[in-house]
Amino acid sequence: MYDGEVAAARARELRAALPGWAAVYYAAKANSFPGVVRALARTSTASKSPPSASWNWR
Repeated sequence: MYDGEVAAARARELRAALPGWAAVYYAAKANSFPGVVRALARTSTASKSPPSASWNWR
């Protein structure tokens, strides 16, 4: 069982800990659990990165 809000919080923590030039990506293929994908997509810094099904937090 996955908690999407926990995943989103961890992604925000990781993004905050990295330098500004670094990018964080999430591959939906690695874990396409709908609750996790929805929560990550709702984060304020998430943007879909075409053409893949991954998100980039900048």
